Amino acid sequence: MPNKELLLQYATLKEKQKAIETEIEMLKESVLAEIRSIVGESDQNVALEGRGTFVITKKKKWEYSDLVKRLERELKNNKDDEERTGEARFTIQEILMYKAE
Repeated sequence: MPNKELLLQYATLKEKQKAIETEIEMLKESVLAEIRSIVGESDQNVALEGRGTFVITKKKKWEYSDLVKRLERELKNNKDDEERTGEARFTIQEILMYKAE
């Protein structure tokens, strides 16, 4: 007999997590704009007293040549072929998923 309370607790937390992640995503651009209005283009941080610090970091986003894109497609096709023919090997992993109705 499953522990229904445990399952309900997990489901409730996952639903809250999804709602929070959605809300955070909706706020992100406004928060970025607010921080930029405070610090401009400097690398300064914005501290929220007793709670934490907002930092805008930058990272490189690479754009590759047509040659590299073609090679990536070829590699993917080769992987698909090996999966189809059985040459590639796989392992089975257990992954816990919960989907709200």
